Amino acid sequence: MTYFLPHSIYCLYNLYFFFVLTFKIIYFTVTTLALRCLAELTNWDGMTSMNRAVPTIVDQTFRILRMNGTGGASMKHVGFKVITQVMHTVSSSEYTFKDNQYRAMINIVRSQIEDVHTQNTSFALIKAMLTRRVMVPEMYDLITHCSRLMVTAHRTQVQKLCGQVLLRFLVDYPLSKKRRQQHLGK
Repeated sequence: MTYFLPHSIYCLYNLYFFFVLTFKIIYFTVTTLALRCLAELTNWDGMTSMNRAVPTIVDQTFRILRMNGTGGASMKHVGFKVITQVMHTVSSSEYTFKDNQYRAMINIVRSQIEDVHTQNTSFALIKAMLTRRVMVPEMYDLITHCSRLMVTAHRTQVQKLCGQVLLRFLVDYPLSKKRRQQHLGK
């Protein structure tokens, strides 16, 4: 069994680059399936050699997420899942997201936060960003938006998820006393 493990990892490593190449194909079904495979592969233990592919995976996933209207909700859902998995499995020392990538994620998530098809992955991505302690001004605006949605959203699921995000933000995020009071006073 140990004989096949290095060979298997080598094959999976090549699959990473194959999936990344499929991002350039214009057929959205192929791209969505490739994203799903990547989302599952990033969960596997022992795939530390894949860190060289992470920048390409992240860049191509952002390119796909930024394409408005193409691919639909399923592509955004899977794209959010890939980015969330990368945030959870790849440490900050191995790959650091740029501030403009965080801003893009926040803007995309904010526009998709109430969509039934992407709300769970949207909130998972927000929680992953809170875990990484993303320090961009848009993050504070997103949390303010979540606190409003916690009260005004029609679906109880959205209210519950917004409450979880707000609680995690208030407890774990580095906030000044004034900023914490500002969020609690709303």
